[in-house]
Amino acid sequence: MRQAAEQAGLELTEVRTVTSSEWLLYQWIHLVTYPRQGEPSWFWSPDKSGQMFHQKVLVRFLSLVHKTKIDHWITRLFDGLSIGDNFVFVLKKP
Repeated sequence: MRQAAEQAGLELTEVRTVTSSEWLLYQWIHLVTYPRQGEPSWFWSPDKSGQMFHQKVLVRFLSLVHKTKIDHWITRLFDGLSIGDNFVFVLKKP
């Protein structure tokens, strides 16, 4: 990004990450409900057909964790360590 900024006549002044706790929740749900190859994911289905009982329990638990904002603290920690999901680049004209 620094090279691209310099080629555009800009200066990269800051790089940080911003991670959405909603995205972390979706990643966790996808991890515990990942379908076998060739099977559709119920997570993206409007009627949620194909969801097994243990998946319902795990998704309910993850939703409760999300409501307690524990995952918000985790994403802020990731951002503080600069290992979050989304980069923010601050550029300025020299």
